[in-house]
Amino acid sequence: MRPDRLSSLFVSVVLALIYFQCADAADMKGTVTVLKYEKVTVHSYMAPADGLFVTSQILETPNQIVIVDAQYTRPYAMEVLDYVRGLNKSVSRIYVSHSHPDHWNGLSAFAGYPIYTLPEIKAEISARAGRGQADSAAANPAADVREISADVLSSGKEVIDGVRFEFEKVSAAEGSVHLLIRLPEISTLVAQDLVYNNVHLYAGQNEFDHWLSVVSELKSRNSDATILTGHGKPVDRSGYDRMIAYLEDLRQFRVTSKNGEELKQKLLEKYPAYNGSRLIDISLPRLYPPAK
Repeated sequence: MRPDRLSSLFVSVVLALIYFQCADAADMKGTVTVLKYEKVTVHSYMAPADGLFVTSQILETPNQIVIVDAQYTRPYAMEVLDYVRGLNKSVSRIYVSHSHPDHWNGLSAFAGYPIYTLPEIKAEISARAGRGQADSAAANPAADVREISADVLSSGKEVIDGVRFEFEKVSAAEGSVHLLIRLPEISTLVAQDLVYNNVHLYAGQNEFDHWLSVVSELKSRNSDATILTGHGKPVDRSGYDRMIAYLEDLRQFRVTSKNGEELKQKLLEKYPAYNGSRLIDISLPRLYPPAK
């Protein structure tokens, strides 16, 4: 059963308020958007600005909880964990969508839970941690991912607690490798950082052409009515068009700007309502490497 998009957004706000009360979220700094379906309830937790508006997707099935991504800092990872505890269901697994630290740096809060990712992502996370990049400017202790055992996930399909999950590997977009998760029974795509919503992009991978082709291909699929994004709140299919427009502008501004500050100013002027300008700052050293 798929609710109407407009009504589902209204329902999400109402349900979010209810769940905030249940989870004793008076001190919660992040926000949660809730979308309720017949067999699945999606709780999309978004960190505030100092957490880069990173989202963790909490997928509540009839008897279990599946989490996608573990936040940038431990305090916001703990908010996710505290919220999940308020749902009174066991966490069966945590998926890591890609190797950028803002999506796994908080894994230490989830010690003891099964962690799944693609083998390429597991290798990249281990390499980053080995280079001391686990904390990557976060103001909190990071997970020692070398001590966290991650089960390797293969692309394919799996039924978890009666709900069908489909897994797919995507290369060379926002990061070098991404885990894409689809829940076809609720027409929902867990895109994470392949799609942002109302948040500036991290563009340090410098793969604009392929990233555009990936988003365009996702848009061509008719089954994805709801997109769960890696930064920002859930969005309907219009999120694809906004991503494509932003990526096209970013690609053009990268060519026509003399330096990073000029590119940043163009983006801020073109997208004044977007959050997360710090993500532009993080991207600039990769887009405009210093002369040697």
